[in-house]
Amino acid sequence: MDLFDLHCDTLYECYETGASLRENALCIDRAKTGGYGHYAQFFALFCGAQPPQPVPGRRCLMDLLPEDRLDALLDTARTQFRENANWLTLCRDADELELARRKGKAAAFLSVEGAELLPTEAHVQRAYDAGVRLVTLSWNYRSPYACGAVTDDDAGLTPRGRALVHELIGLGVILDVSHLSSRGFWELCVETEAPFAATHSNSRAVCDHPRNLTDLQFSEIVRRGGLAGVNLYSGFLRADGAQAEIDDVLRHIEHFLALGGESCLALGADFDGCDSTPRGIDTVRDMERLAEAMLRENYLESTVRALFYDWEEPTMEYVSSRNKNLRVSAAQAIATGIAPDGGLYCPTSFPQLTHADFQTLLSLDYKGRAAFILGKYLTEFSAEELNDFAQKAYADEKFGGADTAPVVTLPDGRHVLELWHGPTCAFKDMALQMLPYLLTASLQKTGEKKTVCILVATSGDTGKAALEGFRDVDHTKILVFYPDGGVSEIQKLQMVSQEGKNVGVCAVRGHFDDAQSGVKRIFSDPILREELARRGYF
Repeated sequence: MDLFDLHCDTLYECYETGASLRENALCIDRAKTGGYGHYAQFFALFCGAQPPQPVPGRRCLMDLLPEDRLDALLDTARTQFRENANWLTLCRDADELELARRKGKAAAFLSVEGAELLPTEAHVQRAYDAGVRLVTLSWNYRSPYACGAVTDDDAGLTPRGRALVHELIGLGVILDVSHLSSRGFWELCVETEAPFAATHSNSRAVCDHPRNLTDLQFSEIVRRGGLAGVNLYSGFLRADGAQAEIDDVLRHIEHFLALGGESCLALGADFDGCDSTPRGIDTVRDMERLAEAMLRENYLESTVRALFYDWEEPTMEYVSSRNKNLRVSAAQAIATGIAPDGGLYCPTSFPQLTHADFQTLLSLDYKGRAAFILGKYLTEFSAEELNDFAQKAYADEKFGGADTAPVVTLPDGRHVLELWHGPTCAFKDMALQMLPYLLTASLQKTGEKKTVCILVATSGDTGKAALEGFRDVDHTKILVFYPDGGVSEIQKLQMVSQEGKNVGVCAVRGHFDDAQSGVKRIFSDPILREELARRGYF
């Protein structure tokens, strides 16, 4: 089982008590999260609360000047993430979440609970640069930006609060309305149509507490496509002051589902931020008991998965350039080469690279960059597969060293990207050294057992590069057609002297267009394709 939780105060506890995320007496540490297939957590940087009297063994964030509190918590976050980098990684967006999942690491997101931590625009920018992607506009009390529901449910956003809303939205930060007064909630709705979250709030209809959401508020979150995280604090689950039971959690879940909220319902347990949770759920390790209770009550598995971690591996599909309704997987596109209608296969979308992606690319060599970019388009292939293919395709001995495609600076200051270091000295090597690995893996993924017949029309460089790339590749045969007299003598010699038990070369009387159109006719001839299939060729 996977788990994605929208709110905890564990980092705040680490700051005040000196505890470590690796091992502690709190609700969240490495061991307590280790039982999940993948674990993702928003760690809140809490604005702080002054205890009635000093607590032995604790320092107090509120003893710092207001302008110093954010940096103190960010320092704690950086230290904890650095010391636990072998199992936990900071994420800023969905792409980094996917990367963490692929690497088998827990995903840590940062949020701010209580915008009091952001007294100036410089603090907002500093928080964003450090990875904060969600901000709770208020905590329980009145602040320069808004007011908490438990202090005054009729107090709204201040002018500074409205300005902060637009500043955060401009940065792409998610707004969190947990703790926010009812008036503040609806004034926020006037300020923006953007989706927002209530990361740790329950149903006021089930438990009449000002911290919980009214049905109208929850319905507005659903309408916007936002998120609402179910809170496990007993005081927000039941109104009689008793410790909650798991059945109390189910009552809130059931009520939200009845309002059409399955697509936006999540978990925001509030671990390490509350002193009473349902019986049987003491730490994050125990969240599986909630899932088991839901299944016993005959909730659909899909509903449980949606609540805990609605992860769906992003899949890139490919369509024919002649028929957008003809969709195939990446492996199918690679294995078949050309669509049945003669069109070329094109991706259904172009992945958007984030700032973090570019930072990652800067740290990689050519092999790593090739695998990274291919991973955006070939989502059926694991990162391990693509990295293995890149290491083999662009091996140092094939490209004359580790610098596969060097950028050379000329005396006049211009820069030239050299793509001729491959085995045939043609830029086509960049693609055709990788393609055989992708093709053989695609055949395995699609279950194809026949020998692949590869037909190539060339005006020169492509022929030799293709022959060299597919030389002696199992389950393939390659035949290259070139126009007789239409290539240079050295290009012809490169092709006709190619070694390999599965290669062939054929001169065509005519021009390159004649060779290319002939290959296309072969691909689109159903009788010939049937005969090739009968003889064991694909």
